[in-house]
Amino acid sequence: MPTTQKRGSKCDLQRPTCGQCRAAGIECAGYIRQRLFVNATVTRTGDKYISLFWTAYTPGSQHISPPTLRNSLGSWTNAIQDLYLTDDVLRKALLAISLTTIGRGRDGQKWMAEQGLEMYTGALKDMSATLAVGGRGRVWGKGRADALLTASKLFSLYEAMHGADERHRNAQANSWHAHCGGEMALLTARSPLQYASGHAHRLFVDGRLHLTVSAILARKRTLLSSPEWKTIPWLHHPKSLRDKLLDILVDIPTLYEEIDILNALSSPPTDVHRNSETQTQFNSLHHSLLTSCWALDNLLDKWYQCIPLPREEGIPTPNTSHPTVARDNNATDTKKEEDSEFIITLDQLALAHVFALYWATRILLCEVFADLLPHGGLDTDDQDVRARIDPRQYIRRMVGVIPIFLHPAVGVFRVHLSTFAMGVVARWFGRGEKAKGAGGLGMDGDGGNMRYERELFMSYLQREEARGIARFLRGLIETDAVPLGVQGKYIESGSDG
Repeated sequence: MPTTQKRGSKCDLQRPTCGQCRAAGIECAGYIRQRLFVNATVTRTGDKYISLFWTAYTPGSQHISPPTLRNSLGSWTNAIQDLYLTDDVLRKALLAISLTTIGRGRDGQKWMAEQGLEMYTGALKDMSATLAVGGRGRVWGKGRADALLTASKLFSLYEAMHGADERHRNAQANSWHAHCGGEMALLTARSPLQYASGHAHRLFVDGRLHLTVSAILARKRTLLSSPEWKTIPWLHHPKSLRDKLLDILVDIPTLYEEIDILNALSSPPTDVHRNSETQTQFNSLHHSLLTSCWALDNLLDKWYQCIPLPREEGIPTPNTSHPTVARDNNATDTKKEEDSEFIITLDQLALAHVFALYWATRILLCEVFADLLPHGGLDTDDQDVRARIDPRQYIRRMVGVIPIFLHPAVGVFRVHLSTFAMGVVARWFGRGEKAKGAGGLGMDGDGGNMRYERELFMSYLQREEARGIARFLRGLIETDAVPLGVQGKYIESGSDG
């Protein structure tokens, strides 16, 4: 006989068995691992809010199989279950984001959001005090270090989800970058070998994306691109396709840093001797940049070829704005929409996430090529070269899968799944006049034959599900240290002040 888990009905979270199963006279199958938080020192109310947060965060309010988590969607949340019960900072951070998320939800209450903010502030103070005593981990055990790293991740997630401030729009981006910097400091306080196993391995693997995004926005190379950080943490684990893709993405910040140096060298001082020296530096860096770009292009090709057929064709193409997340790979959701229904499995959702990362990486690399065009070295008369550095094919693909991430069944998890990809699309559409110097290679931000995609993307930003993401992206755009280049109007319409 089906339990509440199998029936998919709303569980009342009563302990030790739920009320629905008890009333029906059937054996309760228990609670999903990701939402099982039991501790005598934690109140029943707090336990309930944390469970409700996972219900809101996890796609379709359902369990995600370990392979799916490991390979594509990330599983650092699993570490929270084992760590938060024994660490005050992490427990307070988790309850803070739980209360705020529920309090700001459709049926939430203002007092919950306010209490969540108060707990968040308290968790930050506790973290500062812990760091002051711990000296970046010199006196912590592995478990405590893992818990603090997890708390730091929750801080940056809190800012991405709830840090918008209409009075000070840069505040959210500044706080998010600060938390990323703090997380990077905590992470690098230990050697790469410390991330080869246990919770530390999952925390490292799943934390690379947002730390790399922070480095991309800052246009500064990251320590995570060094060979030891790309290899040693996987001594005891095979790399997933997502891991291998992030090995490529993590090199993009270095290209941005070097293109900025190249642009500075392209305007040498008037001294003749210095001109000659600068020109030599320019030529060397220009050659190195072109070589690096084509090397990454080749690595992306090889990565793509490793994806089993049908590759991205295995991602359902939405013809409505109402995709539905199925409860497992074979089941269909019984909920019927007035419009034609669209079904996506968790494996397809994971595939969409990985390909969104791939397309985003391609677009970023195309932007570097576009920045190199004025300096020469690219044969734009070669049709193959033109095709390889034209990002429009990836933009179209990206815009096509956004409805999958925005469906209500995906939940708050969309912040993890789609923010980076949507930011890259917004960035490209915002290049505008600056991009027109790309020689007609599809870098015209005004769209041309991309006008439909741009309008469609804009309509997605205006949806309720995208409101928080749009606010976050707008904050990143308006931070001086973050030269995304997106015009304010592209994000402005996606946020209701």
